[in-house]
Amino acid sequence: MSSIKKILFNRVISRAEVAVEFLTQCLNKIHTGGTDPAFSRSIYILHSYNFELILKSRLILLSKKKTIKDIDNELRGHDLESLSKNKNLKDVGILKIKKYKTGFKRYNIKTDYGNFIIQDFIDVRYDYHKSSLRKTDEYESKRIKAEIEMMKKIINRIKTLS
Repeated sequence: MSSIKKILFNRVISRAEVAVEFLTQCLNKIHTGGTDPAFSRSIYILHSYNFELILKSRLILLSKKKTIKDIDNELRGHDLESLSKNKNLKDVGILKIKKYKTGFKRYNIKTDYGNFIIQDFIDVRYDYHKSSLRKTDEYESKRIKAEIEMMKKIINRIKTLS
């Protein structure tokens, strides 16, 4: 792997790792129960953004591009399904990423460790454009904690392959 790719990969994966730990602490100390309008949106933004970083860290390693600018252009955007198309991610435990557009856009992430949902990064940031609200989930914090554990396993597998 080129030194440029290694530098970029290390930057992306380290940011994701630190942010996932921050998100874990938020769920343990602040948002500890069900859906809460004051916290849920922020949690979903962090959750979505950091899964995107995890995915992009693997895509950096798979890229055939040579410069940071070219790699960045290749990975532009926030559509997780599009980013993952035609990429074999099974070696890191990601089996399929499928976008759903029922109300709020989200992605169903199928992994070796189980399935989880990631809200669409753009959709969650600009959800005020919609007149509907997200469904309440009394186990939201517990569910996201389990999803984060799966994300941590994916991070570890990606790091092993780097």
